[in-house]
Order: sequence, then structure tokens, then C-alpha cells
Amino acid sequence: MDADNQIQTESSPHDDFNVRETVDAIDDGIKFADNANTVRNVAQGMAAGGAMAGAVATGGAGMMSGLAAVGGVVGGGAVAGIGVLGAAPAAAAKMVMNQVLVDDDRLSDEEREARSVGRTMTTVGAVAGSAGTVGAIATAGGVAGLSGAGITSGLAAIGGTVGGGMGAGIAIAVAAPAVVAAGVGYGAYKIWQWMTSTDE
Repeated sequence: MDADNQIQTESSPHDDFNVRETVDAIDDGIKFADNANTVRNVAQGMAAGGAMAGAVATGGAGMMSGLAAVGGVVGGGAVAGIGVLGAAPAAAAKMVMNQVLVDDDRLSDEEREARSVGRTMTTVGAVAGSAGTVGAIATAGGVAGLSGAGITSGLAAIGGTVGGGMGAGIAIAVAAPAVVAAGVGYGAYKIWQWMTSTDE
């Protein structure tokens, strides 16, 4: 592993999550949206989500175990599992925005450039949303960091914002990259449109 890609947390020597590696894995997952295997990858992600839904019924220990198992696919732990599950909706958001902002050679150069910026920023937004989610999990709870206790506490605190618990926190964390991706991508497109129109 490249030394520059290792990010350590200060919460516990038992933290099993490497932030940089997981963000890179999510970025790779989003790039699948431009490949022929996208539908298969999204379906696999949804299947993993279904497995996690079963774990919710077993309480916090079951959810942590399920997340760790999913995260093990990319060599990570529980928070990496959230990243893996979040890659499916993020990839779906990327697919949608690629259609909303599809390139068309009949459009003006300015419009085509704005759409290109929007598509690129959708990916940037998804990665940023994933990194932001990790940061929120690490700081939101009563126990800081990405140790087992920190993850459980952070997810429960996030879920508490909508009147839920840890399960709701997982749902929010998984959905966040897709929401941020769509918002950042479309926002960048509109801003670029505005900037180029004022220059004329």
C-alpha cells in the first residue's frame, strides 16, 4: 500500500478503516457507471444492501458485523462497508446525471462545456459526499473516531436526527453520496451556464 494513501485516526489502534482507500474504492465504483457492467455492479450493491437490512433486526452488534463483512470485500471494516453500499446509489446518481446532462453536438459549445462540467462534478460530489459521511460518523457521536464504539455512536447520532437509531444512520450514510453527487453536479452545471452567459 502506498504510504501516502494511509490515513490513521487517533481514536484507537484497533480502527480498521483507511479513509483514503475507501474513498478511492467508491470513486472506482462510480466510474463503473460508464462501463458495460454498471447494471450488474449496481445490482450487486443493492443485494448487499438487502443483506444489511436483515442485519438491522439483530441490533447494533448484528449491524456492525454485517457492515464489517461488506467492507471486507475491499479490505476494510465497518465504515468501508457503508462506502461499498453507498457506491451503488452513487453510481446510479452518476448514470442519471449523465443522462440529464448528456452531450449533444447540436448544442452550443457553451452548453456542451457546462454539461461536461456538471458530469465531472457529479463524480467529485459523490467522492466528497463519501468522505464527508466518514467525517460525520467519526465526529457525530459521543465517542469520537472510527473505532467500533465510535462508528456505532456516530451512526446512532446521525440516525437520531430523523428520530431513528443506528439503522437509520446507516441508511442516511449510504444515501448521502448519491444526494451530494446529484446536487453538486447539477449545481456546477447551472453555475457554469451562468458564468458563460455573463461573459457574452
